[in-house]
Amino acid sequence: MLESTNWAGYAATGHTYTSVASNWTEPSVTCTSKGIVGFWVGLDGLNSSTVEQTGTGVDCSNGTPQQFAWWETYPANSVQVYNVPVSAGDQMSSSVVAQAHGGYVLALTDWTAGWRVENPVSLPAGKDASAEIIAEAVSAGNQITTLPDFGQVEFTGSTIDTASLQAAGAQPIDMTDAHNNLIAATTEADPDGDFDVDYTADVLTS
Repeated sequence: MLESTNWAGYAATGHTYTSVASNWTEPSVTCTSKGIVGFWVGLDGLNSSTVEQTGTGVDCSNGTPQQFAWWETYPANSVQVYNVPVSAGDQMSSSVVAQAHGGYVLALTDWTAGWRVENPVSLPAGKDASAEIIAEAVSAGNQITTLPDFGQVEFTGSTIDTASLQAAGAQPIDMTDAHNNLIAATTEADPDGDFDVDYTADVLTS
């Protein structure tokens, strides 16, 4: 089990990866902090200086949960927000597929709201050095925001290079705070690519 101060979920590294995909139900978030939590799939970012990611997020900076959909191809583009509706309970699907010559297709679907975006982007510097399915405590500026209570997010049908997480050698990641307390725990993925990430920070104060 890997540990991170801002990621929980699954990640594979050590090879070159061409695709990652997963599905989830958008969680109902309680704003126990003014942080931001994101749910996404992507290539790169674990041990490389580039990222190609897309997913959803919930911003609690104003004290109430604000859902949004986004994509990022760092360093070419910081987080870019789509002008589409996202609500708690929506059924989401997301994928990132590497193309030839530094191209990527970032796809995000909200089956409940009835929209889909396929975003072709170019990032020639992309390394394709890792693949991830992640719940994240999102950074604002250079600071990791305090993780709001997202309860549980269940990722289903997760694949890397169209194969199972086990075939890709993906490893689970738990999220810890600055004092090494567990704040988000990842369950073992089954052969169908189903696993949960559970918010556990409330245990610290209960």
